[in-house]
Amino acid sequence: MIGKKGISPLIATVLIIGFTIVLAALVIQWGGSLFKGIQQDTGVKSEVSTACSIGLANLDVKDAVYDGASVTFKADNKNEVTIQKFAYRLYDTSGNILLGGNGDVPDSRVDSFGLSTLIIPYGGELPAEISVFPFVKAQSDNKVYQCTNEFKIGVDSLI
Repeated sequence: MIGKKGISPLIATVLIIGFTIVLAALVIQWGGSLFKGIQQDTGVKSEVSTACSIGLANLDVKDAVYDGASVTFKADNKNEVTIQKFAYRLYDTSGNILLGGNGDVPDSRVDSFGLSTLIIPYGGELPAEISVFPFVKAQSDNKVYQCTNEFKIGVDSLI
């Protein structure tokens, strides 16, 4: 090993400091994007929660009627929030789900301060109750989200 020279301590220190600076910049950039993503998600959730709780405070779902081929009901939206669509569930007298899940009510948009008669095609057993779940659009990302608000009403029969 005679005649071999290593890296001088000064150059080694400069290399370690440079590597540390680059690594710190990468971690800061990654942490910044992660924080920004979490902040945006929280903002959207807050906007949807406000629209669903306060924005739909005066929604009235009423007059559900079953005629053997469909269930018809009225949605009276006395709010500034437009309802993009509704999901629904139909229940029998025992509380079992007859139809529903992720099913959407066809053509169920209800504008702000609007009244709509909505029809769910259904030809099965007489439902005792219907639950509807409104969907609202978040302005911040222009996507539609389902509210957790559940509006339940009894169903009358025309048969």
